[in-house]
Amino acid sequence: MQRQHLGFKRFVVLTVVSVYLLILAGGIVRTTGSGMGCPDWPKCFGRWVPPTEVSQLPADYKTKYVVHGYQTEFNAVKTWIEYINRLLGALIGIFIIVAFVLSLQYKTDKTIRILCGLALLMVILEGIVGKYVVSTNLKPLLISFHLWGSIFIIVLLIYVMCRVWRENLQVENIIHLDQLKTINVLLIAATIIQTIIGTQVRQQIDDLSMSLGFERRLEWIERLDYYFHLHRTFSIVVFLIHVYFIYKLYKSNSGSVIKWSCYGLALLVAIEMIGGITMGNFGIPAFVQPIHMLGATMLLGLQFFVLFVFRLNATNSAIQLRQ
Repeated sequence: MQRQHLGFKRFVVLTVVSVYLLILAGGIVRTTGSGMGCPDWPKCFGRWVPPTEVSQLPADYKTKYVVHGYQTEFNAVKTWIEYINRLLGALIGIFIIVAFVLSLQYKTDKTIRILCGLALLMVILEGIVGKYVVSTNLKPLLISFHLWGSIFIIVLLIYVMCRVWRENLQVENIIHLDQLKTINVLLIAATIIQTIIGTQVRQQIDDLSMSLGFERRLEWIERLDYYFHLHRTFSIVVFLIHVYFIYKLYKSNSGSVIKWSCYGLALLVAIEMIGGITMGNFGIPAFVQPIHMLGATMLLGLQFFVLFVFRLNATNSAIQLRQ
């Protein structure tokens, strides 16, 4: 049974990493304008294996695959970028099904089974939303909903990961634990607000990039409205809360879990700030966009990880006191 549990523990970590890779792939799809690289779903131009050249398509493909006024133009690179994204999504679905099946053997914690079941349900809903994203020609609201669904799945899996690895996450004598939890919750709230504002900016950039044919990037920033300025200004608030939280967290305990969490938060904050400054001053380079989005989701995931570590240790302390 211990070997089974060890396999499940490792598989949960692998699944979390895989979902983050899927978010990165989704960012690349949007940055390259490949969202309609496959104008139908679940097939791609009516094929299970996407075409690589126009000769493999039906003669009337431009009219056959019109989606809500979208005139289909075949681009092999964009088609395969979108299709690989879909394959990754299918792989994640398989991973979470396997995780759910393995969780049924985890008898010591029923919550783990419930959370894995909820993650599986969310993946099914994400697949349905993905279908409508294509059929509605990349409607911005559905794309944002799709992203937040992925973030919710990650949070669920991170909590599962914390529960199955709880023996390895024991942290003794965390100074000012209640205060740290309060700051952590405030930080999560601020990051969520910043991410919501960021999705509004991203939607505007998507509209601009499509209208300008993904060219003239230096003009994009000038055409953004107040959401961009709000996003840039509020980033200072989020940065300062991070600095304060990392400082307090680093001073609270000398354990490796706390220290590495501090290092991870500091690194991700630095990546996000550098990415934001780069996009704001250098015409939103295409390679920075998916990294910036991935960094935001990883930062939020790590914040929840720290909060879950606090919660598990507070629970363990209460159990020890009762004993």
